[in-house]
Amino acid sequence: MTTRHIFISLLIVFCSLSVPATSFAVPQYVVDVDMDFAVSRDIREYFDKEDFTALEEIAKDLRDNDRRFLNGSPLLAAYYEAFSMAPDTNADYEKDEGYKRSLDLLAKWKLAYPDSVTQRVAEACVWLDYAWLARGSGYADTVDEKGWVLFDKRVQKAYDLLKDAPADGAEDCPQRYASLLTVGMAQGWGKRRYDTVFDEAVSYYPGYFPIYGSKAIYLLPRWHGEPGDWQAFADEAAALAPDEDSTTAYTRVLMSTHSYGEWERFEEAGVSWPKMKQGFQDMARQYPDSAWNLNRFAYFAVLAKDRETAAMLVGRIGDKPIMRIWKKRAYYESCRTALSTGKDIPEPKRNDRRHSNPTGVGDTESLSALAKYITLLAGLVTVPGTVALVLLVGLIF
Repeated sequence: MTTRHIFISLLIVFCSLSVPATSFAVPQYVVDVDMDFAVSRDIREYFDKEDFTALEEIAKDLRDNDRRFLNGSPLLAAYYEAFSMAPDTNADYEKDEGYKRSLDLLAKWKLAYPDSVTQRVAEACVWLDYAWLARGSGYADTVDEKGWVLFDKRVQKAYDLLKDAPADGAEDCPQRYASLLTVGMAQGWGKRRYDTVFDEAVSYYPGYFPIYGSKAIYLLPRWHGEPGDWQAFADEAAALAPDEDSTTAYTRVLMSTHSYGEWERFEEAGVSWPKMKQGFQDMARQYPDSAWNLNRFAYFAVLAKDRETAAMLVGRIGDKPIMRIWKKRAYYESCRTALSTGKDIPEPKRNDRRHSNPTGVGDTESLSALAKYITLLAGLVTVPGTVALVLLVGLIF
């Protein structure tokens, strides 16, 4: 049995103990973004084992304390990503059975916690993914009538789950808004209706980045925007975000649209490298330990042909690039060589995700390290009778 499996088994036992309510004291910065699918499988274990109490407590802590990865991305968005995965490693994610099993578990969760906003958002995320299964990932003219009927029906299910805030506003969830905005994109809401929801969302959660990412994708010309709309929104996002995130909001909108395959060259996209660069520099001050942000900064400096900045950042990265960003080691090494020798920086292969399936949790690239987060939850609990377990978990990790 691996260390990870030992830990998960111990934590499941821990969560099932009949003890008074736990007290969490988790550091805000946990770990950088990596290990996505492994960690999602770990979270799915709680779901598959019907440990809904643990899922409720973890979500509440993430919301109440604004837990973030080392790169500044919210852990809450990554939490909801886990429910869109196949229920186990043997299930076929691209078949109905996997979704039906998830929906059956969500029905049990609802019975256990009938007023849970966390359960509603998790179920809505599953319905959104299930809708895209029916639609397919191609252009609209490739979808048959049956596919559209199922798509519309399932998106409506998500809308019904997301449209109402909980009676106690303090129990609401920022991801409910982010996913509701994705529903608006899928249903083709007009801009007035869409902006009403968006404005309400940022009035309550101005620092929750997936809300901005949802609107940026909505405004792409392939969806419901006109040329120049998303670029203008990047400036608007900077004005709407909290002061400490104003420049980084601009940068994150550009990263979201780039990850979605909308653009590759600054001059063609009509966006500002100096503004994006300032955002990266501010991120580095806010989140100085993030290798992810360092690699992102370097990658976009290469795209911008900012040789001085790129050379400095690539020098810091050295022999440890994050390949999810650079895609191929050969491309990174060719950039590294060009920067050190004065040769022309090579052009990257276009990052084309034009047929992507937006899930409604934002392009956080940050499913990673929830296992480390949960480890800290377990290790910092102050409940009589759990000292031995806490010590053992501490020794394992």
